[in-house]
Amino acid sequence: DGVAWLVENRSSAGLLGTIAKLVRVHRGYETPLAAVLGTAADAVAADSFGSARSAVQSLKDADGGRAAIVLADWPAPSRRDTGALPGGAHWALDLIDAPARLNGAMTAMLDGVAVVDDLAAALELVTASPALRAVTRAGDLVGAGWVDGGSDRKPSTLEIAGAIETARTELVAAERQVGELTAALAGALAEQSNRQDSAEQALAALNESDAAIAAIY
Repeated sequence: DGVAWLVENRSSAGLLGTIAKLVRVHRGYETPLAAVLGTAADAVAADSFGSARSAVQSLKDADGGRAAIVLADWPAPSRRDTGALPGGAHWALDLIDAPARLNGAMTAMLDGVAVVDDLAAALELVTASPALRAVTRAGDLVGAGWVDGGSDRKPSTLEIAGAIETARTELVAAERQVGELTAALAGALAEQSNRQDSAEQALAALNESDAAIAAIY
């Protein structure tokens, strides 16, 4: 894998890291964003075209494989996708958080792409606005005159990173819940112990009272 080779051997040569580590996709939208980005979802980012060109040459010289490289110095164009979308649809660019230096490249790749619920909604949107592209939550992609979809798509590193982050978040939540339940249990046990002590004290007092009464009679 060319990206892995670059990360291991050229990480200090103008490479900023993998897109999976640099770009955060809003939870639940990893699959459609990865489908739109294509090979860029598994890419490494370079600080300039010069660094990217050097990285490609290094891969060729070492027979290190192929790699997609996102350019951090790509000029940021004005967004075209600022209009309203049908209910449930979102602009792809609104579903990511990326470093400022990647804004140009991410805008170039995702501008004009809407994320919709299903293929019917995607076809309807693109038919009405052929300049747009639409991608479904399942990762089917629709453009003017074409559809790309189906099954058996290999998860990208962007999706895997999202799954890991989701699992980490759920683990933290589970650990917090365990802590809360443990504290609640400890409190309940302490309350039970206090009530037992009170009951024993009351019983002892009752026994003393009975003994006192018996002594009188």
